[in-house]
Amino acid sequence: MVRASFTRSELHALIWSKPLNKLSAELGLSDVGLKKLCKRHDIPTPPQGHWISIHHGKSRPIIPLPPKPEDDDPDFRIGFATNELHPALIATANKIRTAQPDRDGAITARGESLCGLWIGIEHRERIIAFLDALFRELTDRGIELSSNGTRMIARRGPDDIEFRIAGKTEERIYRPTEAERAADKERERRVALGFSRDEKRAYPDTHVVFNGRYALYVETWTPGVRKTWSDSKRQSLEAMLHEIAAGLDACLLAHKALREEREARWRRQEEAAAREARAKARHARDTKRARFLSEVIAGEDEARRLEAWLARAPPLDAAPQPWPDLIAWAHKRLAALHAQADPDTVIALLADSHADLFPDPDPLAEPAGAGRFDDDDDHHHHHHHHDEEDDDFDE
Repeated sequence: MVRASFTRSELHALIWSKPLNKLSAELGLSDVGLKKLCKRHDIPTPPQGHWISIHHGKSRPIIPLPPKPEDDDPDFRIGFATNELHPALIATANKIRTAQPDRDGAITARGESLCGLWIGIEHRERIIAFLDALFRELTDRGIELSSNGTRMIARRGPDDIEFRIAGKTEERIYRPTEAERAADKERERRVALGFSRDEKRAYPDTHVVFNGRYALYVETWTPGVRKTWSDSKRQSLEAMLHEIAAGLDACLLAHKALREEREARWRRQEEAAAREARAKARHARDTKRARFLSEVIAGEDEARRLEAWLARAPPLDAAPQPWPDLIAWAHKRLAALHAQADPDTVIALLADSHADLFPDPDPLAEPAGAGRFDDDDDHHHHHHHHDEEDDDFDE
């Protein structure tokens, strides 16, 4: 079933714009299915030999569309209803199916939840059909679709890419409406009567219109993979549908590889910073350890000197006060120094007031297997990618 919808006049114009086999392929129908659809709604189709004659430069008449009552119903459409489209496309389809074209025949679908389209009004059903088919194939690949108002977004897990549809335009002679012709005649009359000399014509000589050739561009930087597919004389976007879906998938994989490489680089930088912080903390702790040990050793040195002094000191009864009191205090000091240097005392201090000097486990120890990293990956990895893409369409 065709995943687009048309008024009778829109489908009639499409049927007479290109061979049935090409149009049916674009709309996802068989030749027979498209012909049956036209017959059901009384839409004349080109007779046999019509396109061969056109190919040889002969002119052939277009059979006019016979009127039917449903032509007066603005809600009557042939084909797939909007609510049967891919969910990510429904809001955009509603917008462009009800949009009024500007003077150049362009319509837009930009804003919240919309795909960011700017296309020719006569191509809207083609674009809807193409995007619906593309969205469905991407969904089958496990890719989620959404829009941000100016671009379409394909997402898988934490990775996403933005892409857009753009049409090629060309300058053509402007064909004014009857109302514009009448207004211009009135302007000429006023100018002839001298009522207005500076009034300009209300419509231009030429205008820019979409010529029916479109392209899909991936806007997210993904080096090394194709990011552009466009209509050309040899193929259409519809003919490249599977290739485009695979290409968008490849862009997501490239984006994932870039993200993982970036995250790995950040981890290495964080690990290097953590190593540096641990090294600084170890140095500060070693300074405190050295100070503690120096105090223990200094106490032992003082005890040895004090013992030597006491050995040389005169007997207590050989000198008057306060000599005996000094000797008594010296013996107390010596006992305190011996106690301070005793291994049990040292261990008790390390477990209590100096517990930060030798913690177990040690929070400043390097993790097992930790090594040095060169934070600048460019010294080790050189990636050379060539994106041979041309933003212009193939001629």
